[in-house]
Order: sequence, then C-alpha cells, then structure tokens
Amino acid sequence: MGLRLCYHAYRSGDSKEVSRALQIATDRQNGSISLNSPADSSDHDLRMAKSSVAHAFYYATDAHPFFSDLADILQCPWIELRIQEGDHWDYTLHQASALIDRFSTSPAYWGLSPETYRGDAALLAGIWQIAPAKIEAYLRHWTPELYTAKTRAYPTDAAAYGDYNQLFDFMRALDVAEPVDSIHELVLTSET
Repeated sequence: MGLRLCYHAYRSGDSKEVSRALQIATDRQNGSISLNSPADSSDHDLRMAKSSVAHAFYYATDAHPFFSDLADILQCPWIELRIQEGDHWDYTLHQASALIDRFSTSPAYWGLSPETYRGDAALLAGIWQIAPAKIEAYLRHWTPELYTAKTRAYPTDAAAYGDYNQLFDFMRALDVAEPVDSIHELVLTSET
C-alpha cells in the first residue's frame, strides 16, 4: 500500500463559524478537541489551514463521520481531496451532505467507470467562484501517454500528469492551503 492522504476543504471564510462547528461536530462524535493545542499523539493531530475562501483540514486517521458532521453543521460546499495509494489523486465535491461531483485521475485503478469519475470543472469552478479555465486541465484521466509525456496541466505547475503531487497544484488553483500548520488535538471516541 502506498501513500494515502486525505484533505477536507470547506468553502467558508468565517473562522468563528468554523471553530463553533468543529466543537459541535466533536460533541456529536463524543470526542474532545483542544484548539491551538498540539496533540499528544500524531494520530490525534488535526491540522488546519485557512485561505481567503476555504478552511482545509488534515487528520491522520479516517474520520469521515466527523467531517460529514462538520459539513452538515456548516451547510456549505466542501471537497474531499485524496492521494490514493501513492499512485493517483481524486476528489469528491459535496453541498452539505449531498455528493454533487467526483473525479479521479485513475478510475480504472479501482475498476470504476471513467464517465462516472470525470469531474465537472464548470460546476466546481462556479461553487469555488473561480474561472473554469483555472482547473479544467487537471480533470483528465491519466492515460499511458500522459504518464510518459510528463507534461503539466499548466506551465506554472510543479507536478506533471502521472505524478500524484499534481493534487497540490490543483489545491493551489482552488486557493485551498495545505493544512500543515495550526495543530489541534482531536480525539474521537471511535478511535479509542
């Protein structure tokens, strides 16, 4: 099994509302959260970053119910961005609890239909309030030709097609900051 990372980004610029929602979601999961307090264990690190348009989170363990509750409370669009198996990246886009779009650079890896995981640049761009041209080149399934060509979606990108690090270029295009700082401790009862 290769590298797996999962980020959750919520289209909400209101930090006070996000802090309130974090506490409510934690309570719903019978957990505990200590904001601005480093975790005793890396398994409990909740990393957060804020850009001008979104709050992004990284948590070391699978906490999908927690992040779904957070979306339900915030009632805002959110995107789950994943690096899968050190091989490719994908996303699912939600409006509160409803799944509205999904994309994978390599749907065949999971035996999925490319048509089902093609992504909708216009939909995502409209929700994220950016021009579709900023992201549409990322939404390509990685063919063997793309893997070997080593071309980039956009000239300023750091990673080429076929490199899962392209996810970080995609995140920059969405103005979603990588959550590497602002460490909080989150302990969910489902983990203990």
